[in-house]
Amino acid sequence: MLGSDEFEPDAEQLEETALDEAAAQRLAEVIRTNLDIEPDVFRTNLDILNLDPSTFEFEETSSGFDIDFPTPEYKTSVPDFPVHDNIEVIDGKTIFKTNDWWKGAILASGYNSPDVLVYLWQKNGQSWKRKQKYKVAPDDWADEREIIDALVAQSS
Repeated sequence: MLGSDEFEPDAEQLEETALDEAAAQRLAEVIRTNLDIEPDVFRTNLDILNLDPSTFEFEETSSGFDIDFPTPEYKTSVPDFPVHDNIEVIDGKTIFKTNDWWKGAILASGYNSPDVLVYLWQKNGQSWKRKQKYKVAPDDWADEREIIDALVAQSS
């Protein structure tokens, strides 16, 4: 076995490898999920990945630290939503996502026409489980929206 003073890396191995922001976010999530590391070590990892540590929330919990990942402002491709295999996602947007909750709206191919579906999932171990699903019926949307808008106005 080589000692640390005996190792000489190949110069080609030292070239900078840049990840796009989405790939860096995914790698940070893998690190956070699979390694039991302190927030300062995780912040160092974020710095190495060129991710701004100030955009991540670190919350102390009884089981260590919870780190909330920010929802990206845009998506370049359709995200892999945790929907049933029979549902073909045409497009979708994440409304919000934390370590434990994920809310998204998707456009999926339906029987007669595309359907707009709003989902709320909760993390259960390593997978997401659907807690709520709402199908937006195009014929009813104007009435539903009017009612929802009125209730939202009352709540603020």
